[in-house]
Amino acid sequence: MKKTVIFIISCLLWFESLNAQTNVADRILGDWISPDKDLIVRCYKEDNLYYSKIVWFKRYYDNTPDDPNGIPESKWLDAVVMDKFTYQDNEWTDGEIWNLKNGKKYSAYAELNNNADLRVVGYVFFRLFSETVVFKRYTGSKLPDFN
Repeated sequence: MKKTVIFIISCLLWFESLNAQTNVADRILGDWISPDKDLIVRCYKEDNLYYSKIVWFKRYYDNTPDDPNGIPESKWLDAVVMDKFTYQDNEWTDGEIWNLKNGKKYSAYAELNNNADLRVVGYVFFRLFSETVVFKRYTGSKLPDFN
């Protein structure tokens, strides 16, 4: 009887730790605005992987991308720009980010600071060669109007 009680308590604690891990990982969910306040992405979860897509951007009416491989602005809305991130060791990792202006994908990871800053780091081959963008949590009650 004593072994059964210990087993049940152990199982409950194990399930609780899994639930706590999931809750921490889900802190990335929601809307995030770029440093230049010209882009808002929405982080979401699907099949235990994390993604983000563009839900708003400042229109420059420049449908010609910076690079011949880039994507025109007219196709940016709802484009997935953070792809297949997993949560481990206090960061979202093993994903890719997509630069729509030049059409290139980069390996990436993201970290959350103070639940208000999302630091996204894109790199080629090694984390040493990287570029970082820090998004702020978007707290507006609705998305801005397109301009």
